[in-house]
Amino acid sequence: MAPLGTPMLHKELTQQVINAAKAVHNELGPGLPHKFYREAMELELREIGAAVEVDKPVKVHYRGQTLGELGVDFCV
Repeated sequence: MAPLGTPMLHKELTQQVINAAKAVHNELGPGLPHKFYREAMELELREIGAAVEVDKPVKVHYRGQTLGELGVDFCV
């Protein structure tokens, strides 16, 4: 995590992703299975023209050692 006061990288893209998540939440509301939010979020991200990788495996490291892989829903 970046120290407080560190300028945000990709501020515009970050705001677009936040807005997409809000749009999905406003449209679908709470309580649905994860897959519906995930599919709706992918549609929103592609609609704004974001480069999206779905189900991307990401290696988790600790002190220079690889602990394993984690599958992330989206990499934008």
